[in-house]
Amino acid sequence: MENLLRWLKAAKRYPSLTAGLALVTLFIVVSICTLIFIPYSEGVRVGRGGPGGGEENPRNARPVWFDLFTREKLPRTIIVSSQDQGTTAVEPLADDTNLVTIVLPFTYGYDGFPRELNLFTEATSGIPAAVSWRTPDGRAITLREDYRIRRGSATYYISQDLKLLTLLGNRLPHEGLFADPADDESALKGDYPMVVI
Repeated sequence: MENLLRWLKAAKRYPSLTAGLALVTLFIVVSICTLIFIPYSEGVRVGRGGPGGGEENPRNARPVWFDLFTREKLPRTIIVSSQDQGTTAVEPLADDTNLVTIVLPFTYGYDGFPRELNLFTEATSGIPAAVSWRTPDGRAITLREDYRIRRGSATYYISQDLKLLTLLGNRLPHEGLFADPADDESALKGDYPMVVI
């Protein structure tokens, strides 16, 4: 015990040693608390990128507090769900099938372009679909005519679609879809519906 007290007195002369030991102790306490309070299955699911593991958070976006240091209103994550804001129309067809049209509207009021754009789907069976985009100035852009919604959860990474990159004149899809035709360097603000048929 006496040796420990002598060592602690000597450590006072080295503030960086004290700060380092405090940080290491904090990390050990946090890791132990993580093991106690987060179930193993939840940790594995989030760590492997399973459903609900953060895929809705853009990887390259600046944090919200970054707005404090800029004059511009930077883009935020916009989540539009067919159950909440979206509208679904079902039209029966002659061959005992239905034509389902899902409109996912959102308002884009930011000064810059988003960092990425994704469409998350969940279906009980694999079905063909067409995905289109409408701009506030009335233009309609077909994103995919041959999109196949897979059974279960699936993601269409619009920002990484090479066909769309070509269609938009070698402009990144998440920029080209929001670009103002009058000024390519600024985003067009307004209401954007995404339509899935």
